[in-house]
Formats: sequence, C-alpha cells, structure tokens
Amino acid sequence: MVSIEPLSYCIILFGLILSFTVFLAVRIRRYPKNLRKLMTMATVFAAIGSLGRFVDIIALFKRIPHHSQIHAVVQVVSIGGLVWVFISMVLTLERYYIPIAASEKLRELRVSTGAYLFPFVTQEEILSLLKGTEAAILAVTRNPGLYTEFGDRVKKIWVSMAVETAVPPTKLHVMQDAVIRFLKDAGRGIVIIDCVEYLILYNDFETVFKFLTSLKDYVMVMDSTLVVAVKRGTLSERELTILEREFRLIKELTIEG
Repeated sequence: MVSIEPLSYCIILFGLILSFTVFLAVRIRRYPKNLRKLMTMATVFAAIGSLGRFVDIIALFKRIPHHSQIHAVVQVVSIGGLVWVFISMVLTLERYYIPIAASEKLRELRVSTGAYLFPFVTQEEILSLLKGTEAAILAVTRNPGLYTEFGDRVKKIWVSMAVETAVPPTKLHVMQDAVIRFLKDAGRGIVIIDCVEYLILYNDFETVFKFLTSLKDYVMVMDSTLVVAVKRGTLSERELTILEREFRLIKELTIEG
C-alpha cells in the first residue's frame, strides 16, 4: 500500500514542473532569435525534470531498476541546466537590453581611433553619441534624414533598393569605395554604419562581416573611427558574439573627439 503523503508530494511536484514546462514552451516564439534558443533549452531541461518526477510516481507502485541513480541524474541535469539557462539569459539581457548609459553620459563620449560595436535601442542614442564630436562623419544609413541636424558635417550614403539615387544593399564594394574616398578627403573622420541588419537581409552575415572587417582595416590605417551600430534584438547571439570579437563595445570607451 502506497502512503498518501509521498504520493501527494510527487504528484504536486510533477504537476508544478509540468506546468512550468508548458508555460515555457508556449512562449518560445515570442522571444527574439538571440533568446529563443535559451528558452528552448529551458523547456527541454524542465521537461527532463517533469519526466523524472513522473518516474518517481511510478516507482511508488512498481520497482524500477536503478531508480535512485536515475533520480540523481535527472535532478542534476534538469536543475543544472535551468541554472545555466538562467545565467545565460541574465548575461544576454545585460549585454543587449539594459541601456548602456544615460544620454548625458553618451554625450560625454569622445570617439577615439579604432573600430567599435554600438548596440542601441533607439536611433536617438546614435545622435547623442555623435553630438560629442566635431570630427567629419560619414553615415552609411537607410534613413539619411536622421542626421539632418548635423547639416553638411555629416555626409551620407543612402542604402536602399527602392530609390535610384541610393546604393543598393547588395553593392557592398560601392559602399567600401565611398568610405575610402571619404577618409582620404577628410584626413581623419568617423564612419558610422546603422543598417547592418538591412545589409544582412540582402546578403548574408558572413559576407557583411567580411565587408565590416575590411572597412575596419582601412579605418585603422587612416587613423580614423568605425562605429557599427546594431539595434538590440535583431541579430542572433552567435552573430553578436562574432562581432564582439572583432569590434570593441562602445560602452567600454572613454571617448575623445
């Protein structure tokens, strides 16, 4: 005869973990790409925990070989996995969703020579960043009107498939030539690219990454600055990690300009 107390405990625990698993599963598609993988992993580890608790219930009625070992392994895998997912989720949120700095601090930044990655939430953050420098600026952008307040000090390469006077996103070599000409004419300047996601849409990440690293080499030789502005949540975690290896995060800068 099975005691009601351990049976009730196992059933309640199984129900709670199963509910948590379903809760996670139905929300996976609501998350951006860089968090969706973590949500999927969390669902898998929670499901393993549910399965383990179901086995515990069966073990109350029927002898299961190596039940204690199975119980221990399931506990370690499910709890350890969920802890890993939670830590990864927190780190991802801190890097891409918590604002890097208040706008007042952004205005204090002075961009030094080098190549940088600037994750942003709103385009106003890009404008605040540029207000702190008097250097010549070239913006490779889908929205040239964004830089109107800077007047002639900001030269623009309009990237679009819909306008004849714009540069198509597939013509990366044309953009590169324009950047090189700008740097030669300016002597020293800032190049900002705020349409990386759009370029990837019409090419692929590897091609765009090669384009950006090539620009980085030219910028470094010309003693200038390249800022790759990426809207948070639009690239995968893998893509952002690759960019971070090549470009220094803007939040680490002590800017001059």
